[in-house]
Order: sequence, then C-alpha cells, then structure tokens
Amino acid sequence: MFALADCNNFFVSCERVFRPNLNGKPVVVLSNNDSCVIARSNEAKALGIQMGDPIFKISGFLKKNNVSVCSSNYELYGDMSMRVMSILRQYSSDIEVYSIDEAFLDLSGMTYYNLLNYGVNIAYKVRKSTGIPISVGIATTKTLAKLCNHYAKKNPDTGGVYLISEGDSTREVLCFSKIRDVWGIGRRLEDFLLMNNIKTAYDFTQCDENWVQDKMTITGWRTWMELRGKPCLKIEDDDVDKKQICTSRSFGKPVTDYETLSEAIAFFASHCSKKLRKQHSLAKSMILFFRVSDKNFMTGFHSTRQITFPVPTDSDLEIIKCAMNELKIFFRPTAEYRKAGVIITEIVSNDVVQQNLFDTVDREKHKHLMEVMDKINDRIGRDKVRLAAQGYSETWQIRRDYLSPHYSTRLEDIINVNADGR
Repeated sequence: MFALADCNNFFVSCERVFRPNLNGKPVVVLSNNDSCVIARSNEAKALGIQMGDPIFKISGFLKKNNVSVCSSNYELYGDMSMRVMSILRQYSSDIEVYSIDEAFLDLSGMTYYNLLNYGVNIAYKVRKSTGIPISVGIATTKTLAKLCNHYAKKNPDTGGVYLISEGDSTREVLCFSKIRDVWGIGRRLEDFLLMNNIKTAYDFTQCDENWVQDKMTITGWRTWMELRGKPCLKIEDDDVDKKQICTSRSFGKPVTDYETLSEAIAFFASHCSKKLRKQHSLAKSMILFFRVSDKNFMTGFHSTRQITFPVPTDSDLEIIKCAMNELKIFFRPTAEYRKAGVIITEIVSNDVVQQNLFDTVDREKHKHLMEVMDKINDRIGRDKVRLAAQGYSETWQIRRDYLSPHYSTRLEDIINVNADGR
C-alpha cells in the first residue's frame, strides 16, 4: 500500500500560518519578479483567477475584489516543507519526497493497521505541528494513491483523507477522475485518448492490454497497470546525490555593469558549492549561462560558458575565482543581462578524487576554511560570512514587492507576541 500526502494550496497555506488574517480570504502568490500567479487559495479560484494570469492584466480585478497578493517567499516555503516532511517520516521509514509539497509513503507491512485512521492521524499531526493542511490518498499503487488524493481534495465529505479498497470505492474514484487528472498522462497522450473516446480513468482501465501496448509507450502501459491495481512504480530514494546542481535567477531589472553581474555570479557559485559540500561531493566542471539582450538589437540571445577545474573541487574560493576569470573574458558592456545562473556538473564523491601533479592549491586549507564558514552560517544565518566577491548590495535580486517576512528562518523576522494582556 502507498499513501500520497499533499499539502493543500501550499504556498498560500505557508503565508496563512503566520498571517491568520488571510484565512477565508482570496490570496494569490506570484512568480519571480512578481510577474504572474503561481498559487491560489480556494477563494481566489472561486473568483475565476487562473494559474499563470499576468499580474499587470488582473491588478485592477485583484484590488476590486480585495485579493491579498504575496511575492514568492521560497526560503519560508522550503523551511515549512522540511518541517512537513520530517513529520511524514515519523509514519513511514520509506518515503519519497516527490515535490516541495507532496510525498509518497510506503505503507507495506501494515496489514493489521486501520489505514484510513492512519491517514487521518497523519493529516492531523501535520496540521497540528505546522499549521499546514494536507490531503492523504491511500491505495495499492502510487498512481491510484494520486487519484485518491485528488478525490479527497475535491470532496469535502472525505475529510481530506481517502482510502481505495476493493470494488466499488475503486470504481468511484476512477469514474470521478478525468483522464487529464491521471498521473503520467500528458497533454499529447490526453488528446490521443480523448480521440478514442477515453474520457475518464475508468474508461482507460477498460482498454484491452494488447491495444495499450500497441498504441502507447511503456510509460502508458505502466500507468494502465497501476490504475488496475498492479504496482509498477516503487518508492524512489530521495537521498540519492544530485548529478547536477543549479542556482539561477531572473534579475529584477536588466544588469549592464560588470560589478553587479559578477556579484550575482559569485552568489550563485557559492550556493552551488555549499550544496556540493552538503552531499559530500566535488565537481569537475561548471557552466555559466546568461539570457542577454543587446541594446543595439531588437532580439536577445542566450550565452553559455563551460569551465573545467584542474582538480575536482567544492571550494567557494576556487569555484568563484574560475567563474570570475571566465566572466572577465566574455562580458559585454553593451548588453543587458536579464538572467544568469551557475550549473555544477560532472559531480563525483569526495572520497575518490583524481589529483593533478601540477596542482598548486592548498586543498587542506580550503577544506578547513569551508567547514568553518558553513558552521558559522548554519549557526548565525545564511551567508553572514561570505567572500568579498559576493558583495552585499544584491541590487540584481528579483523584484518582490509583496514579500512577507522569513518568519521561521531569520531571527530578525520572528513574530512578536503581545503578552501583557492588552
């Protein structure tokens, strides 16, 4: 058996935990640079606000309907996500964090448990401990658990938790679920199935297996099998080290001077280096990428540069230095840089390193310095100790005019409670 725990309107719920005055009111969260809607409360959905609506087109509508607007606060959302996942791990030793707001739990071996009550306990504990409401779907396969979760969200009578058992309950969920709601059914496959008069998940399960194998890919066949209650997908290990690490941003306004762009690149490189050290890895190479528009031309272009390190490294000093050297070579003063990023590639374990006979870097010294920096920053706050190349102005940061405080991660943003009785 599998359970899918999915936070309800996660970004909005994170805002409401610390701003209860938003409860019951329409709320939207905006994308980077406050450009379009990426999350909505149920009240905002009821007003007809759509995902992806550009803010400049609906600003008047939002004001007229008293819709609260929030900029994306990913630091807050990431911290709240970790809190939710830590609670879910108390209910299963085998968990797959599928996204920032949802996770699969392996409930195998719980034959003698009342799994419906188990799901209710999960939802209650998460809500009580974090303030985040979640829905839980439980079924014999991951795909069915996804549909159960969707069914629980759409049907208030379920209390946010639904368990598929044999027979009628399975058919009810399958008939309720449109084919587009099935996990693994993309737009092109949806169009193909609709052309063949397959409109619901139940319709799909009634297809002949030979037809499915003939007309669809192996992924489509696995989805068909999962909908029929036969597991094809296992819980994936979420502790697997990343093969690539990327940090990037769209700038709040076009960057034209070298100093500002170099600070941004140094910031991105430093964050990638820290992620490397966290998973005990080293990188053999790095890619710098940019989205650029030229003042002298109407069209923009993308630019990428790849750097190979003499020896695999996780040092801020070395990675930032290499990035700065490359940036000096190709920086164009006539260009407007609108987005930039750093990708760390060819990642290897730090216990297997191919050395270089002509290496002049004191790697032991770098290692100790990075350890001290990480310990200080973990203790007193993110990026409090940094290299001078990163600067402190951060004028390149994305526009976030409606940003809420970082309630759970920064001491200066902690909530003040009036306890004097007035």
